[in-house]
Amino acid sequence: MKNYSVIIDNIPDRGDKELPATAKQLDYLQHLGIFEDNYLDTLGKWQASYLIEKVKEAKENLAIDIVKSRRKKSTNIRSAWKLAIIFIIAIWGLFKIISPWKEEANKSTPIILSNKLSNKNTESLPPEKTEIIEPPITVFNQLILPTSIISTEDLILKNVDQVAMKVYKGSKITIDKRSESGLLSMTINDKFYSGYEDLLMGKVKLDK
Repeated sequence: MKNYSVIIDNIPDRGDKELPATAKQLDYLQHLGIFEDNYLDTLGKWQASYLIEKVKEAKENLAIDIVKSRRKKSTNIRSAWKLAIIFIIAIWGLFKIISPWKEEANKSTPIILSNKLSNKNTESLPPEKTEIIEPPITVFNQLILPTSIISTEDLILKNVDQVAMKVYKGSKITIDKRSESGLLSMTINDKFYSGYEDLLMGKVKLDK
């Protein structure tokens, strides 16, 4: 615990006929924190009264100053926390704005696979068939709903009873609705499921 001290000055001189301080006054001064016996023994009655009032007044002012200091420190801490929270919210909001653009820019384009023949008679062969590999879906807010998708991996979604259920790879999923927060309402084999789009991101593709 931190110790505090106060300074009492301008104590009047003891009068020639002033009686010594009473035992009750001396005990009270010691209770207030004055323990110099040599000094206390020289005090007169009116000096002791003056000293008691000044010490009480100084202690009250000191207590007020301590409370103000602690309140100011507490206010500064709360302000720092508020600024930190505002900064975190701002960064999170900026990330939510930039993330869809970044995902759209990084979205892979369909890969066209073909087998080119170097045989001289290729001109007489029928046109080659090309296979288009549908890229995984990474942006759901651009889909026109309702739409059908195919899972490319096993998924864990919640049914209407909020029970987690496994949806196997290759399952056909119909997305019926999408909320602003990214919560998808889906139908799988005439059963209703729900889940946030980040659970499906990169793990499903459009049903051709």
